Amino acid sequence: MVFGTTYRGRLRHLTFTSRRGRNRRKATFQTLIAAAGIQPGQRVLDVGCGTGYFVRLISAALGPSGFAVGIDPSPAMVEYARRRAAGITTSQFQAGNAEALGFPDDYFDVVVSSLVMHHLPEDLRTRALL
Repeated sequence: MVFGTTYRGRLRHLTFTSRRGRNRRKATFQTLIAAAGIQPGQRVLDVGCGTGYFVRLISAALGPSGFAVGIDPSPAMVEYARRRAAGITTSQFQAGNAEALGFPDDYFDVVVSSLVMHHLPEDLRTRALL
């Protein structure tokens, strides 16, 4: 069950108040992992990672030989994601923008993005997808 919203500056996220809601959230993101074809050992980028929840699930799916990177334009969210992922050696978080990634072409096997495209101005959406 979604109880409401919590605001921190410009950041908004849903607060799940029941185990059922948390399980549904995890199941939804596990479905996204499967739909993206994420396999153990791959390098995966999550654009607009927010709290890093999806990156943490991806890291678990990748196993010890894979690596997941989460980027977000908010340094506060990146710091939060780093704290939540403390001890996970197969993930990394950094501040960055969807339209100007600091990685070479073909560096990642899979690039995912959930719940971020609608936050981008329309003129940046196409550039972010290229």
